[in-house]
Amino acid sequence: MNKQTVTGLILIGVIIGGFTTFGISTAIKDDKPTQNNTQSVSTSIHNDQATAKLKSLKGDDFDKAFMVEMIEHHEGAIDMAKLIEANAKHDELKKLGQDIISAQSKEIDMMQAWQTDWDYKSTSQSHETNDSSH
Repeated sequence: MNKQTVTGLILIGVIIGGFTTFGISTAIKDDKPTQNNTQSVSTSIHNDQATAKLKSLKGDDFDKAFMVEMIEHHEGAIDMAKLIEANAKHDELKKLGQDIISAQSKEIDMMQAWQTDWDYKSTSQSHETNDSSH
């Protein structure tokens, strides 16, 4: 393949990838935007920004920022998993939701304990205080 063909294929891949990512994040059943739509795009953008920010950090600065971002990420996963019990059809998915809530709650607790032990100022509240359903 010549250089121009490779460049063209890369450009097409980037365009398709961008539209696919955007389309998946913003897919809706009708023409009206929904809050879930906006939240998916917002979450995706936030994750990309958080990852970019973390790449530039080292040491305590990395540790602090990583835990803040990961706690927030886990809290979002727990919120999503809580929807499974009432909304999912398959028992396997319901079991997965329970496992997600359990595992990620433990990880949040562990990171919050480290924040305290390492004298990092925690910007997140305990996930238990926000919802006592698990």
